[in-house]
Amino acid sequence: MNTRFSINPCALSFVRNIRRKTDRCCTRKSLVLFMLLCCCIAFCGPAFADSHHKRNILILHSYHPGYKWTDDETRGILDGLESVKDTTKIYIEYMGTKWANSDSYFDSLLTTYREKYRDIRFAVLFVTDNDAFDFVRTHRDSVFGKVPVVFCGVNWFRDEDLKGQTLFTGVNEDADIAATLDVMLALHPKTTSVLAVMDSTTTGRIMRTKILELEPQYRGKIAFRILQDMDMAEILKTVAAAPENSLVLLTVFQKDRAGVFFEYGESTSLLSKNSRVPVYGLWDFNLGFGIVGGKLTSGYAQGSSAATLGLRILQGESADAIPVIKKSPNKYLFDFEQLSRFNLSKTGLPDGSEIINEPPSFYAVNKTLLWSLLGGILLLSSIVVVLGINIQQRRKAQAELQQAHDELEQRVHDRTADLVRVNELLQQENSERTKAEAEVRTLNAELCEFNQEIENLVSERTMNLMALAVADRVRNPVTVIGATSRRIIEKSTSCQGLSPALQEQLGILSESAAQLEQIVADFQSLLSSRQTVFHHLDINEAIESVLHLMRREAETREIELVTDLHEQPLMINAQINLLKIALFHLIRNALEATPRRGKVRIATMREGEKVILIVHDSGQGIPQDTIGKIFEPFYSTKNRSFGMGLPLVRQVVAEHMGDIHVESEVGAGSTFRITFPTRWKER
Repeated sequence: MNTRFSINPCALSFVRNIRRKTDRCCTRKSLVLFMLLCCCIAFCGPAFADSHHKRNILILHSYHPGYKWTDDETRGILDGLESVKDTTKIYIEYMGTKWANSDSYFDSLLTTYREKYRDIRFAVLFVTDNDAFDFVRTHRDSVFGKVPVVFCGVNWFRDEDLKGQTLFTGVNEDADIAATLDVMLALHPKTTSVLAVMDSTTTGRIMRTKILELEPQYRGKIAFRILQDMDMAEILKTVAAAPENSLVLLTVFQKDRAGVFFEYGESTSLLSKNSRVPVYGLWDFNLGFGIVGGKLTSGYAQGSSAATLGLRILQGESADAIPVIKKSPNKYLFDFEQLSRFNLSKTGLPDGSEIINEPPSFYAVNKTLLWSLLGGILLLSSIVVVLGINIQQRRKAQAELQQAHDELEQRVHDRTADLVRVNELLQQENSERTKAEAEVRTLNAELCEFNQEIENLVSERTMNLMALAVADRVRNPVTVIGATSRRIIEKSTSCQGLSPALQEQLGILSESAAQLEQIVADFQSLLSSRQTVFHHLDINEAIESVLHLMRREAETREIELVTDLHEQPLMINAQINLLKIALFHLIRNALEATPRRGKVRIATMREGEKVILIVHDSGQGIPQDTIGKIFEPFYSTKNRSFGMGLPLVRQVVAEHMGDIHVESEVGAGSTFRITFPTRWKER
């Protein structure tokens, strides 16, 4: 919307008087005053216009807030007007005619609205449903003036409804009773009667008329029984005793004969629970509360369509030039739970039907898992292919090495024969001795080069074989230590030949050996099989278990282990052995990075739906140019380290749906921050 300057009429009149005085007197003082006043108007005009540029919009509802149909219409209108929310001011009124609809009540509303909106001018007036539509047709000019009107939710609109009216347009609400009856008969071909439930409100009376108009069309197929002007108890008793080959059609029922008001969900739920036959409906606000479905009207679609027409009016188009949308935006909607309750197949539903409450498919639920499994299979297949190629290349290299060795032996043999001949010639010809010696040195150099190549290849092969066997041999010393310590404890217990302190130390040694043996076994299990079982456990307990093993090493290194664990259990989904392996390597890494008399701090905390583990050491820190490499396999800044600890930690954290970050400053130590979810979610 373009911004226009608005000048106060009194100010404009004053300017004209000043100009007349200027023309009449032509005095310098009047001319100066006129120029100053023009400047003031020029500067103040835009500010005055900005404070009044918003246009007013009124949404007048027939019913009350909290009524789902009305709330859906409101959402549809407001969502449709989202693009002009900053340039408009929206008023919302509820007539509440579901609660009261007498002539005296409408007279009181007329008096109230005249007084309430006496000084407010609206750019567009939205009216929803028949009561507000009829009220505005009668009283618009006297209450709101000649304001453009956009209606929606008006049942079975006819062109005659706007006879003699101007500046009216809107959206027709047409409950498709015939389409719903047809789908009912298609799903229940043995049906002989339909019980139509309705109240005595304006909409209920219209529904009765429409069903009676359709009765000749279905004569000979089904018989209609109108349940109107009855107490809720009578209706429930009637549907509970409904014949086997009958169906219930719920139109609208908000108030029974006794004047008791029922919300849409309440009345629908009562009918569905008490009816021995399926219940169908005409409006989507009943879906999900017990009706099977039908071709249903939508309050949100009504409001959204009305907002589209209102935007055209706000953009300058005349309401009289905008035709009424007569095709009601209805859809075939069904409830999966009710279809299952009455053993109805989805194959019998009309094309394009939408179903709510339908359980998701196995693929939809496990899509991430299935794709992860497929990715894992592809990855493992790729690894197998790469290993196969590597084995073939090694075999080929071995064959070439053997061939080279055989050739070398043959060449050595040939060169040796040459040397013998040369030596014989040297005995005969002293003149050729120098040449023969040079040739022998050359041959010896070549022989050394070949021998070095053989040694390198043999060394490489040996290292490969050692790498393949190291996982099996690591656990042997640990097993021996644990078994020996346990035998000593058993003998000392029977003979009482050791002091209590020594027995305690041997107990710690035996327990530590068992834990190390378990860690090695878990590590081998991790390498051989990726199938693990996760449990909901307290991470604090896992940390304490690992610290029990690490404190002896910390004391040996004269390093202070400080723990600041959360006072409450911090439960996460975890595989305990994998988690302990990661904690073991992470804490050991901190201890190895910390100098003597240093400090390692371990803390846990909760942040929303996440559990945080922090491990901080007071070591020398990690340079920024290498901090990005510490999680790479085989990279290490320490002597006698294979560089597999931190990569293993990151792998375990990733398998627990967690994240690991490191912050380090040279000379100030490093901080590892690990985040675990309290409950796993799809990534």
